[in-house]
Amino acid sequence: MKKDYEKLITIDFACHGQGAPHVFKAWIKHLENKYKLNLIKFLFREKKYIIDHVNSNCTGYVFADGKKVLVNRDYYHHAFVYGFHMRKSCADCKFSSHNDSDITLADFKSPQRRKLLSHNQTGSDIVCNTPKGIEIGKQLVISMNVYAADYRQEILYNPKLVRSVFGNKDRDGFMQNFYSGVPIDALIKKYAKITPIQWIDYNMPTSVNNVFVFLMRVCDFVKRKLKI
Repeated sequence: MKKDYEKLITIDFACHGQGAPHVFKAWIKHLENKYKLNLIKFLFREKKYIIDHVNSNCTGYVFADGKKVLVNRDYYHHAFVYGFHMRKSCADCKFSSHNDSDITLADFKSPQRRKLLSHNQTGSDIVCNTPKGIEIGKQLVISMNVYAADYRQEILYNPKLVRSVFGNKDRDGFMQNFYSGVPIDALIKKYAKITPIQWIDYNMPTSVNNVFVFLMRVCDFVKRKLKI
């Protein structure tokens, strides 16, 4: 815009990427056939309490008759997270350095959230990139619950703050199968399998998940030692 404007505030997002719209439409059609109802809303990030934490990866389906279905892990969303139907350009995003905006918004993912937030709260990263962004950040402290986070930890657990997402090596194979007419539900379940440890993570309380993660690490250590 050739000059700075006092009242112009620029904001960008630590984006995961853009899924293919035609794959999404095929998934919607699959859900309508499955439930025998017209789908009017697809809620990507619904929240659900699971005993001692909030699962913010749930998905909500709202149908024309008012019926709402909440699933702990939607397969389309799962395939999106792992980049099976992501745009290729997202793997080399020209804006992923986040240097051109006053403020960057992102998911708050580091383990610090367990110390800063209660079990039923979620949060977001607010990264101030410019003097104007810092001034706005100071105003937000007055009107919001704001905590200082370790930026190095945030980058470690949410690298999209500094770079674009890596492309999935099986992405082309997934899309070729899609265009060849493989049913969308079978295709997604073939490529984007939900592992047992992921199922535990999406459905069980944190205490149970921690036990299984510890056991998995012990098994990995034993395998390395025995070179299995």
